[in-house]
Amino acid sequence: MYEKAKEKHYTYFESINARVSFTMDMWASDQNKNYLALTCHFFDDKWKIQKRIINFVVVKSSHTVEVLSKIIVEKLLKWKLDKKMMCFVFDNASVNDALCISPVSFVLMICCLLMVPFSCSMCSTHS
Repeated sequence: MYEKAKEKHYTYFESINARVSFTMDMWASDQNKNYLALTCHFFDDKWKIQKRIINFVVVKSSHTVEVLSKIIVEKLLKWKLDKKMMCFVFDNASVNDALCISPVSFVLMICCLLMVPFSCSMCSTHS
């Protein structure tokens, strides 16, 4: 069932003509396990807003810029959404500040390696 649903989403994402925005959220469970959720947001052909959680992963190492950058880039490439990316919105966690401004950040990875222009901002609710 999972594989069938995943394949359906791959096909759907390939067919959309929209630019996609992303949000990322991280938190720790009561058992001290760290999780990252990556959600994409876009308007469909009927101008109805859509959102999909594209990944929910356990982050086994520390939340460094390098670790998070690698995870995010890997997931964007996996879903083939890297070329459709418009912006990324983060909450106010300190590591997220670094993701937006660090020279090693995924922002530069995407812009330089994939040649995709986009913007990065902090969530206004958390700022």
